[in-house]
Amino acid sequence: TVDLHKPLHKAPTDARAVELYLRGRFALRQEWMSGGTTAVDLLGSGLALAPHDPHLLAAFATASARQVFFGHVGADVMLQARLAAEAAAMAAPELGEAWAALAQIAMYSGNMPEAARHFAKALQCTPGLAWAQGQLGTILSEADALDRAEVHLQAAAQLDPFNANVHWDLVRLEVLRGEFARADALLAKPATDLTSEISRRFAQVRFGAWRRLPVTVDLPPADLLDNRLYRTVVLLSGMYAHAARGHGLSAEDLALLAESVEAANSRLRAARCQFAAEICALAGDHARALGYV
Repeated sequence: TVDLHKPLHKAPTDARAVELYLRGRFALRQEWMSGGTTAVDLLGSGLALAPHDPHLLAAFATASARQVFFGHVGADVMLQARLAAEAAAMAAPELGEAWAALAQIAMYSGNMPEAARHFAKALQCTPGLAWAQGQLGTILSEADALDRAEVHLQAAAQLDPFNANVHWDLVRLEVLRGEFARADALLAKPATDLTSEISRRFAQVRFGAWRRLPVTVDLPPADLLDNRLYRTVVLLSGMYAHAARGHGLSAEDLALLAESVEAANSRLRAARCQFAAEICALAGDHARALGYV
C-alpha cells in the first residue's frame, strides 16, 4: 500500500527553486546534443536556494556530466557531478533520476556494467523514465543483447516519441541485425529540428557506406554552425562517402582523422575511434583500422 500522506522527500522551501528546476530540466533537454551551460547555471541557482533537494541534485549532476562529455569543462567537474548524484541517491533512494544520473556518470567514465546496473535501478524506481529506458537500450545494443535492447528502446520511443536519439538507436539496431531495408525506412523521414536532421543525414551516409553505396553528403557547410562537434560530423561524412567509393585516404585526411579522435571524454573518444576504424577499413587501410579499434 502507498501512504498518500507521507511525502517521498522534503520539498524545496523556496518556490523559486522549483521554477529553476523546471527551467533547468527544459534547458538540459534542449542542450543535450551541445552540452551548453544554461542548464547547469539554472540548476546551480536552484541548489543555492535548496541545496539538499534530490531532484535538483540529480539534474545538476546530469547536466554537469554532459558538459564534461563534450569537453567543455575539466574532469574535476565530473567529480562534482558524482558527489551531487550520490547525495541525491542518498537523500531519495526511490528517485529514479538520481540513479540515472549515477548511471550517466559511470557511462561517461567508461564503466558500462555499472552504468547498466544504475539504469536498471533507475527503472525499478521510475519505469516511465524515458531517458533511462533509452540509455539502457543503447548499452544493451552495444553488448549485442539486441532483443533486450529493443524492449527498452521501444519503451523509450513510446514514452518520448519526439526523442531523435532513441529513433537513431532503433535505426542502428536494425543495421546491427542486417535489416537495412527497415533501417532505410526509418531514416527516410526528415527530422523536425536541425540537430536531429544532421544526425539523420550522417546515419544515412555512414550506413550507406557500410554497403558500399554511392552515398552523397548533403549537410549544411561546417562554417554555418559554430559547433566543433558539427564540424567533425561534416569531416567524417565526407570521409565515409570518399572511402565508400574505394578511394584511399590522403596524408591530410589521415591527419584530420587522427585529430578527430582526440576527444576529452573516454566514451566520445571511443565513438570517434569506431568511426575512424570504419573509414580506414572502407578505404582498405586495415592495419590503421585495427589500430583505432
